[in-house]
Amino acid sequence: MLDASEDDINSPLLRQLLDMMGKSVYCCGGPSMGLVAKLSNNYCSGLIAIATAEAMNIGIKSGIDPRVLAKIFCTSTAQSTICDKWNPVPGICPKAPSSNDYRGGFKVQLVKKDFGSALDAVDEVGTKLLLGEA
Repeated sequence: MLDASEDDINSPLLRQLLDMMGKSVYCCGGPSMGLVAKLSNNYCSGLIAIATAEAMNIGIKSGIDPRVLAKIFCTSTAQSTICDKWNPVPGICPKAPSSNDYRGGFKVQLVKKDFGSALDAVDEVGTKLLLGEA
């Protein structure tokens, strides 16, 4: 997520260098827009993780097999990368942190930091985050 526009003279060189490190490189439009994109993405991802955990908990507490519920989510409107690859319920996704004693996951402290930064950003642009504030 670059702080540059597509027509920036440095964009081709930056893209060439960063292509060696990652799969996707995006020009986000100019100064600080890469950070805005990162905060927006992490905010959305965090909310999806919370919603997935809560929805799985509803099903599990009601008695449904979590593997069945996860399959339903993966083939229905609840489908997401969080559900498909990083499911918070142990045993659903073998490579997910939840299935590996929560090693290698995105720490709650980092999510809290990103949510706080997102809240700061919305104050600057004059909008409101209903879910993030809660």
